[in-house]
Amino acid sequence: MSLLKNSSYLLTDTFGNIYHILYKDNNIEFIRYDKILSNSKQNTIAKNCNEHFFATIDKNNKIYMIYQKLDNNEIYFNTYSNGIWNSLILPSEEKYKIYEPYIIKDYNNFHVFYVKNSGSNDYDFIHTSIYNKDLIKNKLFTIKTKGILNSYNVIPYNKGIIILYIDLKNHYNNIVMRYFDLENNKLEKEIILNKEKNEKYYLDSLLLNNKTLSMTYSVKQEENFKIVFDYVNLNNKHAQVESRAILSNLSNAIYPTIINNNGDIWTCWYEYQNIMSSVKRKNKDNFEGPYLWRKVKGENILRYAYYSNIKNNSYKFNYAFGTFPDISFIGFGDISDAEKIPLKKN
Repeated sequence: MSLLKNSSYLLTDTFGNIYHILYKDNNIEFIRYDKILSNSKQNTIAKNCNEHFFATIDKNNKIYMIYQKLDNNEIYFNTYSNGIWNSLILPSEEKYKIYEPYIIKDYNNFHVFYVKNSGSNDYDFIHTSIYNKDLIKNKLFTIKTKGILNSYNVIPYNKGIIILYIDLKNHYNNIVMRYFDLENNKLEKEIILNKEKNEKYYLDSLLLNNKTLSMTYSVKQEENFKIVFDYVNLNNKHAQVESRAILSNLSNAIYPTIINNNGDIWTCWYEYQNIMSSVKRKNKDNFEGPYLWRKVKGENILRYAYYSNIKNNSYKFNYAFGTFPDISFIGFGDISDAEKIPLKKN
């Protein structure tokens, strides 16, 4: 099994059509799978691009995408509706490569976020507001690293967003949370969710309800990694980790991913060219697993970002592992093809 590193998005509309947007050979490919006609069509929608791009879909089946061209560093904001693409260049005079762009739609307005290097191992977190054709750009804060930039998470919450990221503090990577009020353009003070003296990487999170945020990450220990899962109590401005579980053995466990499948909370990860996962069943206190999914031996695997408009969707997640080019999610659900692996005492 091989884990492909291509940036990849799966979007589904209310009619069940699937849109796969994939970075390949410096280009962004757009593949539309038509549910009624049972066929697909592929075309290149952007050439010579930065591998860091973002795509999402709204309730009206309109697709939004942001990416950066490599030749001039211009940032493009594209929309797709009724088979037609439209493009807007963000007037930023950006001289640096951008990382991890993200879009939030607020009624008919948009908020674009991305990270750029500001010198040495520091990265600026940039926010651009798009109101009609008016743009307002500002730096929200700086992320410090040891040279490796970790992915940040944006979680819509109340009238704004929760920003979750890994920041270097006192020589160690700590997970930091900030609330950003979109209506008032106000950034709250940072909350350090854990101060343990260890290195943390590959952060993912999922809001379970208005009071509970789940997050998972890899912790480096003795030159290996283990998967940690935390429940965060969102108690006004005093959010804190409420409980914690160690889900994997100490190995090379990376890219942990949270999936809510009908109330069962799965955490899937990549380990020694295998997909592994653990699950906390609905109304249960402890995790089961870990499970090894042997069915995907020999398959090419992508970690798909995912946004769906399907009503009564049985699962919710930001990312999921799946086969490529024939798309099929793996690592959660029916465990008849999975093998339970002994978990050593942590």
